[in-house]
Amino acid sequence: MLARIMNIEAYFERIGYKNSRDKLDLETLTDILQHQIRAIPFENLNIHCGDAMELDLEAIFDQIVRRTRGGWCLQVNHLLYWALTTMGFETTILGGYVFNTFTDKYSNAMIHLLLKVTIDGRDYIADAGFGRSYQMWQPLELISGKHQPQTPCIFRLTEDRGTCLKPFEIKLRSVTTFPHSFSSEEKNLWSW
Repeated sequence: MLARIMNIEAYFERIGYKNSRDKLDLETLTDILQHQIRAIPFENLNIHCGDAMELDLEAIFDQIVRRTRGGWCLQVNHLLYWALTTMGFETTILGGYVFNTFTDKYSNAMIHLLLKVTIDGRDYIADAGFGRSYQMWQPLELISGKHQPQTPCIFRLTEDRGTCLKPFEIKLRSVTTFPHSFSSEEKNLWSW
C-alpha cells in the first residue's frame, strides 16, 4: 500500500529539472520532456521478472520517482501527464496503434500511450516513452505537412482523410479514462 503523497518537487528532482515551473509555454514543455527522456528510461523489467505492470498513478510514481526505475510508455507518459497537468498545462492522454514494418500492419489493440498538450491554441504531441530510435526529443506540432527536424529524423505529420498523421506510423486517439478505454471499437483520431 502506498501511503506517501505524490510530490511534484520529487518528480522534478528525479528528472534533474531546475528550470522554470511557472511558465506554461513550449520552451518549458520541451525542457521538461527532454529532462524526463534523459532521466527515465523505457524499461520493461517487470515482465521479465514476473511482476505485474502497475498502471495506477501512485504505483507508477513509486516505481519511477521513488525507486528510480524506468517504465513502459503507459507508465512514463502517464507520469508526464500528471506532472504537466499539475503544473497547469492543458494535457490530453492519447492512445495509439503501432505500425509493424515486418507485417505491414497496425497492432490490433492500442499498445502505446502519449500526450497532446495545447499551448496558446496550438496542439503538440509529447511522447517520453517510445523507447526506440524514433524517440522524439521535442514536442511535435500537431499540424499536417510541416517538416519538424529533430535529432533522430525529420518528422512530418501527414493528414489522411482527416483521421491520420504518419511520420513513423502510430495511430493516435483521445483516451477519456486511463487505461480502461483502450478498445478497438473506438474511432482513430490520428496516426503518426
